[in-house]
Parts: sequence; C-alpha cells; structure tokens
Amino acid sequence: MVPLDQQQDAVEYLLPKGRNLAVNEGDIVRKGDLLLDGSPVPHDILSILGVEALAEYLVKEIQDVYRLQGVKINDKHIEVIVRQMLQKLKLKMAAIQLY
Repeated sequence: MVPLDQQQDAVEYLLPKGRNLAVNEGDIVRKGDLLLDGSPVPHDILSILGVEALAEYLVKEIQDVYRLQGVKINDKHIEVIVRQMLQKLKLKMAAIQLY
C-alpha cells in the first residue's frame, strides 16, 4: 500500500492462504477499512478503532444472528449486554496493569 502522504513509507502485507483482497489498486483505504474478504477480528477492531466501534460491531453482529432466526429484539437490550461485556474487559485490563 502506498500512502497519500509522501513523507510516509509504503507498507506491504502478506495475505493468508485462501483469503482475497477486498480492495483494488488505486482504492483509497482509511484506518479501519477491511483489506481482506471475510469478517473482521474483534480484537483488531478494538485496537485500531476503539471501544465504541467494537460495541457497534458486536451489536450489529448479534442482531444479525437473532434476525436470521426471526427474533426481534430492540437494540437497547443488546447494547446493555455489550456495555457490560466491555466494562468487564476494562476492569480486567486495569487489574493487570496494577500488578
């Protein structure tokens, strides 16, 4: 990938076997855009885009599963669960840093 800013260096990425590029030559790629086909890894979303983006992704994915089964759940209920999940993560990470 060649950056638009001439002061930055070009970056090469290796593709895992069986995966295809989701971008084409000449496409403008922004931080967080998927480069490969398939689903993103939640850990990558968290480290690259932050907690809010991860929460949105989790709510969307969980809702997709429920909707495929014909179950209608208001987003706010899923958001409460995701918020609790992410709070536990923060506490666990903070505890590790204290030691």
